[in-house]
Formats: sequence, C-alpha cells, structure tokens
Amino acid sequence: MAKHLYVAATRQNDGKTTVALGVIAALLERGYAVGYIKPVGQRVVKTDDGALVDEDVLLIHGVYGLGWNLRDMSPVGIPRGFTEEYITGRTKSDLPQRILRAFETVAQDCDVVIIEGTGHAGVGSVIDLSNATVAGMLRAAVLLVTLGGIGRPFDEVALNCSLFGSAGVEILGVVANKVLADKLDRISQMLGLALRRMNMELLGAIPEVEILSGPTVAQVLQDTGARLLSGARDLTRAASTFVVGTSSPALVARHFREATLLITSGDREDLIEAALQFAQTVHLGKGLVAVVLTDGLAPGPAILAALEQAQVPVLSVDAPCYSVANQIHDLLVKILPSDYQKIEIARSLVRRNVNIERIIEKLGL
Repeated sequence: MAKHLYVAATRQNDGKTTVALGVIAALLERGYAVGYIKPVGQRVVKTDDGALVDEDVLLIHGVYGLGWNLRDMSPVGIPRGFTEEYITGRTKSDLPQRILRAFETVAQDCDVVIIEGTGHAGVGSVIDLSNATVAGMLRAAVLLVTLGGIGRPFDEVALNCSLFGSAGVEILGVVANKVLADKLDRISQMLGLALRRMNMELLGAIPEVEILSGPTVAQVLQDTGARLLSGARDLTRAASTFVVGTSSPALVARHFREATLLITSGDREDLIEAALQFAQTVHLGKGLVAVVLTDGLAPGPAILAALEQAQVPVLSVDAPCYSVANQIHDLLVKILPSDYQKIEIARSLVRRNVNIERIIEKLGL
C-alpha cells in the first residue's frame, strides 16, 4: 500500500508548495512512484472542462506530468461564496466522499502519495474539512512546515500539533523554511533542541531566498489585471524589491537594486528615464524586472521604445499609484508553472537542506 505524507504548515505562505515540489523531485529521483493530491483548494481556476482546480495542482501537474485527472488531484475547490452556501446548506455535503474517492484513484500503483494541505491545521474547519480532519481521514503522517526562527515557530508548531493530535494524526517532523542565511546553523541547532522537548524532530532548515518570496512579472500581470504594453518575451523574472515612484529621480534611484520593480504614474517620465539608466548600468535591464505604469497614463513613444529596447516589460494599470503598490505588496506569492527558475531553486533548496533519507525511513518506504 502507498504511504501517505501530508505537507501542512503552521500558517499561510510558509512554503508548503516549495517543500512539496522538492520532496516529490527527491522521491522521483530515488525511483519511487509518487502521487499528488490537494484535497481542498482555496485558490482555484476553472479549466476548459469546467472543473475548479487549485493553482498548486496545476503547478505540480505541469512540472512533473503526473498522469491523473485534474479533478482527482483537486477534488474540492472553494470558490467565492462557497462557505456561505455550505453553512446555509445550499451546497452538497458529500465533500469527504469526493476526497476519499479521488485519493483512492490517485493512490493506485503509487509507493507514496504527497497530500498538500491549505494553511494551518485548522483551516477548512468552517466546512468541516480542516487540515487535521482531512489528514486523519486519509491516514496520513504530517510533515509540518514553519517559518525560520525559534520562539514563534516553536509556539506555532505546538499549537498545530495539538489540533493534529486531537484528530489522531502523527507528526512525522518539522521543516523550518525561509531561515535567514546567516542564522541557519544557529536556528537549526536551537529549534531542533526545542522541538525535542515535545518529541518532535527537525527534518530540515531551508535558507531564505529572495527570488522565491517575490512575485514574477507574470503574477503581477495576472493578479493586478494589468495590460501588457511591451516586453512580453520574458515574464518569469521575480522582483525581490519594488520602488514606488513618487519622489525625485535622484531619491527614487537610491532604492534601485537587483531585481527591482518600479511602480509609478505613467506621466513620470523623469522617473522612468532614471530606471532606464539603472537598467542599462546593470546590463540589458537585468536589474529592472518591470515597470508598472499607474493611473491609466503612459509616457511618450520614445520612452516606451527605449524600455522595449532594454527588454523591460511594461505593464499598465488604471488604478492610482499607491493603490497598485499596496496590491502588489499584499500579493500571495505563488510559484507558477512558467516560473522555471523558481521551480529549480525550490527543488535544489529541498535537495540540499531537507533530510529526505530520514523522511523515507520514517515513512517506512
């Protein structure tokens, strides 16, 4: 029978998908037949055949070409309004059966099935499908992902373990993600010692990599509803910082650095020219990821042509500058199937920093 590994997290955006990407790659490299399912999806898109499929499922399916039907890999999608319909009884309550049927299909002929959760242990409780409930229903051991640190991650692990434990779920171990690189050794040691106090094992500590935390141009384009004016050749670069162009060119230019996204009103040609100079200094625009023009305004044709020449994508949004900046700041950064660089970095980070052999041993593979 297949082994069941549930990748959960202590809170949203801790790095479940990064860890799942890497663990799947490591298991495939070792010759195991691997299945994948995300039982409950909150960020769903509608496929051509009308199915609501979680974005992470599309990512895993696109990267690894796993052969199951997308509906089985993402059996329960939660679109806007679904929670109210469930609470008031206006939607079907056969959700557990749908998950179990899909899981049995995916698990066929597999050595191990990776089950990706959604947020912390209690997420989904409002529709009676918390991560703890689903992990228990699928008889899965949990690999719990938390953020780098000592005190706060320990407290959050303890809280999540309590809820998983109440559902009879075993915690296989913990992976600390986004650990500051210069504190990696110290945090690995201290957090590992702290976790032992509750008979928990630290199975990995992954250093923070800025490119994984920043949105790609493609995601900014998609999530802001922007129009692409030029530079469509490469939308996969990620921004590690963004600069809001409201001050003088000299002041704004101080904040330019590698992988910068400039957000400015389209009529601030002086700022856009400063960004162009920065792009040319860093070599072919590699330091300037993109320019987001706000307020529905655009600079003159000469500047747009210069941005195109520098291979800098130019996006246009009708909303005001600060509104767009806040929206981009609050984006839930996800790895997209087209983010080849992020995908390879994620797999490499897990390969180097997570004890895959210990996970295999604890699963009994």
